[in-house]
Amino acid sequence: MRQRHSPAPSATSAVPPSNPTLVPLLNDSVVPIPQSSGLRPLASRVATTPSKLGDGSGSFTASRPASSSFRSTSGSAATSPAHARLASASGSGGWLPPLSRRAVVLAVLLLAAFVLGLFFSGVVYLSLDRNHTRAAIKNAVKDQETETAELWKYKYDALAKELERLKRQLGGDSGIDQAGTPPGEASAASNPKVLGSPEQEQHLRMVGQAEQNSNGDQDDDLFKEYPTKIEQKSHLPPSSVWCYGSNMHNRPKLLESASVANHPYTVFSYDEVPITSSVAKNVALRYETEQHILYKRFHPNNIMHNLHDDVIVLFHHIKEFIGSGDESLRMPFTLDHRIQFIDEYDFSPTIRPFQFLTHKSLRKRDYLMSDPDIITGFRDVTIGSSKISLWYQYGFNVPQGPIKDKQVNGLHIREVAEWFCRRLQIPLGEDEDNIRDLEPLPAALRDAGPDKEAWYPPLDRSIDFVGTDLIILLSRRKNRLVLNEDELLARLGREFGLEVAIVRNEDHSFEEQIRLMRRARVVLAMHGSILIMTMFCRRGTVVVEMYPFAVPADNYTPYKTMAHLPGMDLVYRAWTNTHPEYNFPHDDNDELAGGIAHLPAEEQDAIRNTLTVPQHLCCTNPYWLYRIYQDTHVDADEVTALVRGGLAESRRLLYDLRYHHEPEEAAAVLAPLVWVEDFACLGGESRKPGTLWLEWKAPWTEVPVDLWVVRIENDGSMYSSEVPTVSIGGFEPGSEVYFSVKGISRGLEQAFGAVTYCIV
Repeated sequence: MRQRHSPAPSATSAVPPSNPTLVPLLNDSVVPIPQSSGLRPLASRVATTPSKLGDGSGSFTASRPASSSFRSTSGSAATSPAHARLASASGSGGWLPPLSRRAVVLAVLLLAAFVLGLFFSGVVYLSLDRNHTRAAIKNAVKDQETETAELWKYKYDALAKELERLKRQLGGDSGIDQAGTPPGEASAASNPKVLGSPEQEQHLRMVGQAEQNSNGDQDDDLFKEYPTKIEQKSHLPPSSVWCYGSNMHNRPKLLESASVANHPYTVFSYDEVPITSSVAKNVALRYETEQHILYKRFHPNNIMHNLHDDVIVLFHHIKEFIGSGDESLRMPFTLDHRIQFIDEYDFSPTIRPFQFLTHKSLRKRDYLMSDPDIITGFRDVTIGSSKISLWYQYGFNVPQGPIKDKQVNGLHIREVAEWFCRRLQIPLGEDEDNIRDLEPLPAALRDAGPDKEAWYPPLDRSIDFVGTDLIILLSRRKNRLVLNEDELLARLGREFGLEVAIVRNEDHSFEEQIRLMRRARVVLAMHGSILIMTMFCRRGTVVVEMYPFAVPADNYTPYKTMAHLPGMDLVYRAWTNTHPEYNFPHDDNDELAGGIAHLPAEEQDAIRNTLTVPQHLCCTNPYWLYRIYQDTHVDADEVTALVRGGLAESRRLLYDLRYHHEPEEAAAVLAPLVWVEDFACLGGESRKPGTLWLEWKAPWTEVPVDLWVVRIENDGSMYSSEVPTVSIGGFEPGSEVYFSVKGISRGLEQAFGAVTYCIV
């Protein structure tokens, strides 16, 4: 703010008071005088009073300030003009000659005319100004009415289009028939590979959102809406920023805006602008008053990254920060928030899962960046996400694998899968809504019990969930092909008496894939992203992941890890091609699709002769790319044997689900972490120097622990104990021994807890 200073007091002025009175400055409120009036500002005018004095011999004219006293040439003071006039009259025998009186009268008349002219010119000026103001107000009102009319017309047209589209869908002429099949394709009933159950034959619909055609094409009008109004602001108000789980010391890496950890792409920070800065004044502001979620997708065109990295994560983020759901509708949160993406990816068919998470249309980064002169403000917004459900890392810093020292509960994933089913109006099974209400087993099977090695024949389907009647092959069209798909499916269908189906991302929408996965008894696929869709399968589904030649299954395990999460209850099997004659590489492909022709001949020979891909970082290792993009002829006998063993294990699992004495949720509870305050370093006369005597508290949650594992941090060695105490010798007497402990309960391993030490 500019400040104005009064002149400094002169040397003779008095000392200013201790509490001076502040006088407002009026310069900014002075009304300018029209130039046509002929007046000058009063401050620049000097008032003078003319006088004509005659003594018979001549006359002279004197000018003096109107308010000053007049002193005659003789030095005597005339205290007022009246005194001077009386003295002059007594000396000359009259006041003024007739000519002088006419001049005075004329001057008075002119002055009066001038005053009247000034008055009327002011009246006219005020009148014109008032008329101008009225006209400006009328124009502003007219503009506002026009803008409002355009706004309502836009909304009316949008609603009319939406109504017409819904009418077409309900009337069967929207491009999807009542069974959800696009024109020109066979319906589910006429194609045994996509045969649908009664609920599949319902029209795919979601409450409160636009639909997508089953071929995966995006509705062009899905993301069109009237944008938030832009207003001109003289200055921006100050704001505050609250970063969940972060602090100001983390700059420039304030937080990770996406779910993948320790990757530079996901880093988010911000710059602060002083409220006095010119960039915060006279700006065009788009102020969003809806609850917003700013999110940066990691790799949205890949369905594995889409679901694992983003959709499941966002579900739990919205559940935590939005909430306000309806328990009677099984909705953990409302859908009235807005998802604003801040990544540079465009929208593709893989955007569909995000639309389930909100009633409002999704927005791309373009919405924020369309005009660099417009600032977008948010009243309520969250940035970043919870990583509670992430179970896998992709090898950016260390070779890929399960996230170290992290145990994800599979019920977090099942919760999301079941929520999608409810949104699609797919009935949930008895194992999902109420485990105790399952249909009882036949007496003979119940009496046999699961403890016998071959207690249940794998071909007997009486224990299977009703409606799980498909063997599904998740197929690829461009690379990593299964060259004998038909042969493999025909063999499995004959062997196990189940229908077979082929599912492809190119042929089946996200919603269709969910419905088919709900019917799956067995799912097979070459290693690839579409296997993430098995998260929607029923408990006990057998998942067979197939790997090309020389690709070790144990090094690439995102779907094996998911299947084994507590509460997921999927039966996992891996098949690796061990027959060199059954693999078909593509040396001339692009280098990112497995081609090696661009490499030196020596390196090409080394890659071809390597029979096991070595561990590596993501994402351009030529040994990995050459092998993973091979096509494969699958050995049907080997895969059939894997499926047979998987079905036997699956039916033992289903038996356990029906007759376990505790609900599945209780069976999936982990032992709590062991903290520093839980430990006690023991001593006594019988303890030898260099021997660690250690004790810790049993779980306060009363979760039964089958085995404790103690890790010695000094050298990484591990020891086990069935009770919460241990004695370990062989250390240097008087040394500090660092350790941590974890519990294993019903096969579920908790992460190691806090690290502390004892002096031995």
